Amino acid sequence: MIVVLEHDATLGLRRVRLRDRLLARMRAAALDAELAGGTSPESSVVLALHAVHLSRPSQRRLLAGSLRRVVASAGAPVAAMACSIRERAPKPTMWRRVAGSTVWRP
Repeated sequence: MIVVLEHDATLGLRRVRLRDRLLARMRAAALDAELAGGTSPESSVVLALHAVHLSRPSQRRLLAGSLRRVVASAGAPVAAMACSIRERAPKPTMWRRVAGSTVWRP
């Protein structure tokens, strides 16, 4: 059972079905965007399930670890990243017509 917002702005209990759990897993990115946009987690069973999943300690630890890695890589020296940049391929030669004659342009 999960708490959801009813049509008359009261809270109610709803049974969680397998279909709801599968939708919460398959639509995780879209549900993240809805929650980030300010949608109430209690507005639907699927959104409430996703919010419960995000608030679990294991998910919070996973998010904290990801944030630590992002902050650590942001402080990494730029020179370490520069060696992975390849040189650009030379531009193809271009020909165009100017006043009736063909002109080569690099």
